[in-house]
Amino acid sequence: MPERRTYARISIDWRVIVVMADGQKIEGRAKDVSLGGMTILSDDVVLADEQCHVYFMVPREKKRDGKVEAVAKVVYTVLAHNMCKFRSGLQFTAFSEHGKAMLEEYLAFRATSLLDG
Repeated sequence: MPERRTYARISIDWRVIVVMADGQKIEGRAKDVSLGGMTILSDDVVLADEQCHVYFMVPREKKRDGKVEAVAKVVYTVLAHNMCKFRSGLQFTAFSEHGKAMLEEYLAFRATSLLDG
């Protein structure tokens, strides 16, 4: 099956809070991220095709971590049997004022770090 992602994802382990349209808050861990979206693991099911707000902190070198708020669409949710968690794919549709820039900065730093090896 061909890869459909526009952006390469980078492995992470960040705390994330997802707020669904009905106000339900779901806490989880983001396992990978790109400018296009992220994969999260949670104890609660996140319904596919729903809109949500996602909150997470981006590590920043020599600066305080940056709080990012993004609007996302839930693309899929499956049960990750090996972890007894739900794995959900989120596609970002909009970012808070400086959120996209902070995420871009982090991803560029990580890409450079990986190349420098």
